[in-house]
Amino acid sequence: MERKRIAIDTNIFIPFLRCTNIAKKQETTLYKLFSKNYTIYTTAINVIELYAGAKTDDKIAAVDAILREIEIIPFDNNTLKSISLRAVQLLKINKYSGIADLMIASACIENQIPLLTDNRKHFEVFNELSMVVIDDI
Repeated sequence: MERKRIAIDTNIFIPFLRCTNIAKKQETTLYKLFSKNYTIYTTAINVIELYAGAKTDDKIAAVDAILREIEIIPFDNNTLKSISLRAVQLLKINKYSGIADLMIASACIENQIPLLTDNRKHFEVFNELSMVVIDDI
């Protein structure tokens, strides 16, 4: 059976990283993804956000451990070009909300990987982006 691909936004990592109770950790979306048939991806932007939020050596080690288990979507030339083109389009229609979400969405679109996020509103402007609903996990 082929593994399903899914990209996860930073906010999906956070409950897993913050939880110290094993039973509650098993209820997190990230834990469920690890226990099901998914190949999990994220972007370099999400990695930066995770390390920026890791304030202690223990938190940094926890981020390191998770990142060993997932794939990082690359920002190749096609993706970088699409980021620029989408930025121009969004600026024209006054819907540009920042570079981070634009980069995350573009990486997912260009690599045809659906995104799982708790911040759906931030990504609704990207019509080409396939998003996964948490309840479907």
